[in-house]
Amino acid sequence: MNEKEPLLLYIDDKYRNKENSLLHSPDSIFTRLGNKLGNKDLFMLALMTGFKENIRYEIKKRADFDLRTAYLNNNEKALIKVIAIKTTGDLNIISSPVKYYSIAEEYVNGGIEILYDSMLGKNYDSYIKNLENELRQVP
Repeated sequence: MNEKEPLLLYIDDKYRNKENSLLHSPDSIFTRLGNKLGNKDLFMLALMTGFKENIRYEIKKRADFDLRTAYLNNNEKALIKVIAIKTTGDLNIISSPVKYYSIAEEYVNGGIEILYDSMLGKNYDSYIKNLENELRQVP
């Protein structure tokens, strides 16, 4: 029997304020330039950041991320599965949505912390240029 996808995605409660700051603070590079980041955008950016830096934190006290798995498109879901496979080395993990979304949530926790430290009060243009340079160096 196949496991069902979880309905909602979560982060650890300890990162909830940082998530809100990234989405809504006037000091966030996203809001300063009127480039409002949505929950899904932040989830995916934090996921990739946490994965890239290999930083993930287990959820000890769940807090809603205000994102339903149904809002993720097929490419985003595929990316989450690939990250879970790469992390565990087990192709069979794709038969367990609870497990692969849990891994994604852990990377999001790590990514939120990194993004918060690197994006609040920073210059958006220089952040994006640094990100572009890093991406060009990826083999």
